[in-house]
Amino acid sequence: MAGLYRSKDGGDSWTALANVGPQLMYDDIHGLAIRPGDPTLVYSTSPFGLAISTDEGDSWDHHKFPSFDPGGSSYCRNILVRPDNPDVMFVGNGNGIPGVTGAIRRTVDGGATWDTPELPVTPNSVVYCFSAHVDVPDCVAAASIYGYIYLSNDGGATWSKLEREFGEIRTVAISPN
Repeated sequence: MAGLYRSKDGGDSWTALANVGPQLMYDDIHGLAIRPGDPTLVYSTSPFGLAISTDEGDSWDHHKFPSFDPGGSSYCRNILVRPDNPDVMFVGNGNGIPGVTGAIRRTVDGGATWDTPELPVTPNSVVYCFSAHVDVPDCVAAASIYGYIYLSNDGGATWSKLEREFGEIRTVAISPN
């Protein structure tokens, strides 16, 4: 668990940022996204949820998602800010790593509220990764570690599961034709 580092000189030097949370595992960073604007927002995911910074990582607010198991956590893996609409974001999570179940969490209002879109087949692990492409505006892909690929063609409101299943998946990419 190394936490987060920031460079303000193009990568010539790096500074460790403050701890993301009150326990060491909050600094086990799984996903990172930046939303430019005023202020610039930085999002990071960890085993405890989503951390949000409005001051370039000097301090963090936390959002935890509902637990899958009584007394358990909602293990978060990756985050995607839609390139064509930064108010829409997705967080992949599950009941552990690799876990035996997962979910997609979605916000359409910049993180003020979150929902859990219905998936046609329950993920067989944590939802590990997402992809979107600015040239394919409403297409979003997500994958479980154990080979399920989900696709949305309406910006993440509804999802289908590809028939083809794979072994382990650690990343997905969308490419315009």
